[in-house]
Amino acid sequence: MKSRDSIFLTLLWSGLFLSFFTLHARDYSATPLPFASSLPSREITSLHQDREGMIWIGTTHGVARYDGYETIVFKSDPLHPDLLTDNSITLITDTEHRVFIGTQNGLNLFDKQTWKWMPVLNGAFCHTEIKYVYTDKKQQLWIATAQALYRCDEQLHILRRYDLKAAVTSIYEDHAQHLWILTWGKGLFRWDAEKDHFTGYPAIGNANIPFVLFQDRDEHYWLGTWGDGLFRFYPERNGADMYEHQDVADDIFFDIEQDGHNGQLWMLSYNALHIFNRPTDGILHFSSASVPFDRNRMFSTLLRDREGDLWLGAFDAGYHISFCPEELSGHSLPFIKETLGFDTNINCMYEDEGGVLWFNQERNGIGLYAPDSGTYNLHPYSQKRNVEVNLIARSRFPNTVWIASAFVPTVFRAQRQGMDIRFTDTLLLAHDGAETGHVTGMLEDPAGRLWVMTERKLFVFKPDGHPLAAVTNLPGNVNALCEDQQGRLWISDATGRLSCMHTYPTGIRPTTRYKLPLSPHDRIRHLCCDSTGHIWMATELGCLYSFYPKASKWSNHTLSGLPDMSPVLHLEAIGKDLWLVTPSAVIRYNPEKRTRHTYNTQDKHVPVFAFRNNASCTGHKKLLYAGGHGGFITIRTDKPQPEVKPDKIFLTDLRIEDRNMQTDPCEGFSWNGGLIVLPPEASRIEFRFSSLTYSSSGNIRIAYRLADLDRNPIQLRAGVHTAFYDRLPKGTYTLEVWGMDENGHTTGPSTIYTVVKRPRWFETWTAYTAYAVMFLVLCICGFRLYAKHLRKKNAQLLREEIARTKLEYFTNVSHELLTPLTVLSCLTDE
Repeated sequence: MKSRDSIFLTLLWSGLFLSFFTLHARDYSATPLPFASSLPSREITSLHQDREGMIWIGTTHGVARYDGYETIVFKSDPLHPDLLTDNSITLITDTEHRVFIGTQNGLNLFDKQTWKWMPVLNGAFCHTEIKYVYTDKKQQLWIATAQALYRCDEQLHILRRYDLKAAVTSIYEDHAQHLWILTWGKGLFRWDAEKDHFTGYPAIGNANIPFVLFQDRDEHYWLGTWGDGLFRFYPERNGADMYEHQDVADDIFFDIEQDGHNGQLWMLSYNALHIFNRPTDGILHFSSASVPFDRNRMFSTLLRDREGDLWLGAFDAGYHISFCPEELSGHSLPFIKETLGFDTNINCMYEDEGGVLWFNQERNGIGLYAPDSGTYNLHPYSQKRNVEVNLIARSRFPNTVWIASAFVPTVFRAQRQGMDIRFTDTLLLAHDGAETGHVTGMLEDPAGRLWVMTERKLFVFKPDGHPLAAVTNLPGNVNALCEDQQGRLWISDATGRLSCMHTYPTGIRPTTRYKLPLSPHDRIRHLCCDSTGHIWMATELGCLYSFYPKASKWSNHTLSGLPDMSPVLHLEAIGKDLWLVTPSAVIRYNPEKRTRHTYNTQDKHVPVFAFRNNASCTGHKKLLYAGGHGGFITIRTDKPQPEVKPDKIFLTDLRIEDRNMQTDPCEGFSWNGGLIVLPPEASRIEFRFSSLTYSSSGNIRIAYRLADLDRNPIQLRAGVHTAFYDRLPKGTYTLEVWGMDENGHTTGPSTIYTVVKRPRWFETWTAYTAYAVMFLVLCICGFRLYAKHLRKKNAQLLREEIARTKLEYFTNVSHELLTPLTVLSCLTDE
């Protein structure tokens, strides 16, 4: 039995962590800002989400933009001294085509269409501190400087200048599109759009410094002041009755937001972060639950994004408050680290009828944990026994389990009494562990028989605990076993056969055997049976098969539904869905629709770094438990399968040879909306995309195709967002990109971009024309030279012919003359 001191410590730790579990495990996860390490400074002064969904972060040393994957920093530095008028950012807003960044020394514009920065170097917004920038629902831009308040259009044409003779602390537009101006020392004003006039309201408190105004989803107004605390604001009342002071300790409030999930109000005061439950009755009620971070940090700003999550900025980065899906809860069990000094590392677990989890903490032994109350016991033994186990299985007795030892061939039956454990039976499989090996599986059938599967043998024990038989008539070692809806036992062995077992008074033997359609190098590791009578099998190599005994029909689900499934640690059929636990994810697979949903260890709501072999089980409230290194998660299996449907994919960045075209564009590059012009020498081109969703980016897949170059669309893996092209030929291409869910189905319209790769100077039409002219000139010159050569050659031939003709002529003449002379000569001689 535990001592009084240990009981006291247990109750103390339970009380300390109870409220933490209630909120942290079920409501939201608070993780450090994912872009904190990439910021130019961790001192965040402003957070803003633009119309497309980009998160803009203002700091004391520059501004950054986050798209869910990467962060791009914009600031003036020695290489870009004129990028911003000042690196100390005050506030950020945007319109349809531009982002406006206010600084301590002027205003800066970022053109979304051209990706170019345009510092304002003259006019009313030059060389002055920008106190506030705000875009109303009519796309009018309100800019407050130290001198006055200006109403402008998107092109910064001043429509009206207002001199309120006070510094503007904030500007807010309520649900009815009433614009409120809060000033330092002059109180609260409301702008009348028809009369273009400001109406003043009665003074608030002693200092009359309203600092932040917020209207919640129940139409309640909350007004935070600088020095007089927090007020409930009633615009319809008269005089001092408009303001109802709230009983909150702090007297300075500067930011208020309401989350989009449970409607809690998050308020930043000078000293702390305050969280109030949704004030449905108009009265603030403090949230009693703790938060997994220090509320008294130097927080600076709050942002609620389009998905209802919160971004909490501080002077040392901050947090992303991401609300968990309705069906998922995460439990990190920090009391294990606090009590034992070990990281939470669960290697097996089981939930009994009382809703208490039995688990084994690596290097410590069995522990008990009640998720509903948060109570726990890490040393729940009524006997002095240190039991290191590797498997916990169900028993037919209430609050009783079978436990397999990790080091000896022994099985224990243990019963929970309150939050203590009593060992009732010990079953020794063999005196020598080399004869059996470790226990790899246990199952108690409806008749009370306990089937124990080891690495080398299969044992069956009678309900009274005495050995019935060791099954020796199987052709190979048993790899997996399960029980179907009719109470029959199915076993797979090392020879690749599936057997249906039957128990006789004289022994046990398989009644029917089926040959498994496996490759010679694969074998079954897990079996389960669903409500329709199908037997499901998961293999060592990650293949998934189903078998329907009534029709002797096999089906392969590996390539159709689970193309990239890793080795399965646990297989369970619940309702119409199949649940597979892998080292890095829990997969929910619907065989009918061939769809799936994945809960990854990379998800911010999952505290588990790696799931363990036997740390998965099903609960009595339609819950699936999956644990490992870092804690465990619970998933409500009765909830519909979540759907991840990105609406649109955006091109958020483009790099050429690792050179960012937004911060350091190369010569010849231009971006104009949907037209991208690349310089001739561009190589190693990277297109980077994002859906601009932050809660489910790990399950979103992206597909793209560069027309006239890619024959088929290219589908990226989940989490990959880059398209890479090297040595892209010159020409005009159509880049088409679209989003897909985790099943590979297109979920929204495609986004089209035109990509123009400029030719090199020797590939232009001017060069081709020059080439043609040069070719014609060469042809003409060649023809003329050839003609000249022909004329010369013909003249030579003519001369030779004339000479030959002359020679023949004179030869013939001399011959004709020689004949009469010869006759005369002969006559003369005679």
